[in-house]
Amino acid sequence: MLFELHIPKTGGTSLFSVLSAAVAPGLSHVAMSEQELRERTTGYALLGGHFTWDALDIFPEPPRVLTVLRDPVELALSAYGYWRAQADKGIFGPAAQAAADDALARSIDELLLDPQSRMRSNLGTMMFYLAGKHEAAAGRGLEAALRHLESCSWVGTTSTLDRDIQVLPAMFGFQPISEAPHLLATPDRPQRADMSSEALSALDRLTESDRVLYDRACAIAEEQQRRYS
Repeated sequence: MLFELHIPKTGGTSLFSVLSAAVAPGLSHVAMSEQELRERTTGYALLGGHFTWDALDIFPEPPRVLTVLRDPVELALSAYGYWRAQADKGIFGPAAQAAADDALARSIDELLLDPQSRMRSNLGTMMFYLAGKHEAAAGRGLEAALRHLESCSWVGTTSTLDRDIQVLPAMFGFQPISEAPHLLATPDRPQRADMSSEALSALDRLTESDRVLYDRACAIAEEQQRRYS
């Protein structure tokens, strides 16, 4: 069983498209809830969704985990652009809708420099997803996230995804893979150069743990290339 741990706004939808095309038809599924995931932990070759590491406890046998990490600054910019683009679509739950409304009303600089902003409270996504809710709440988030990242069967990064997926056939016995489709991209988002130095410094400080994880993911992805290309 393969499980894609999909951290939001990292390119996970594109990865799942590649993976689902590589397994037998009808044997892949993106779950929208833990109950839906629980109902499909047998009889499938590939599952995925926006779940933290805790969701692995649902599986009767440990799955092989694949995940994608993204530069923390690019991740924050993408999330901000996505919230703005989708704020009036009615697709978010209450907490995410509040963050989307904030993004629609205020600049990213304003949100990053406001200690009370919902955007600031949503930073550290990669550590939270990889550590799991319990380890994060216990103050062991980065330690657990690094340990879990090392245990993944495949790791990619958003910026090198087209390259990183080329080792999947050698690692999992898939047929050769072409480029990953660029799905759910947010082209009209702010860029790093649009941010003030104060906001960028605040973002760097607030995402230090995610930066550690991202740097390690880059190293793992490079090692995969040396071993399997």
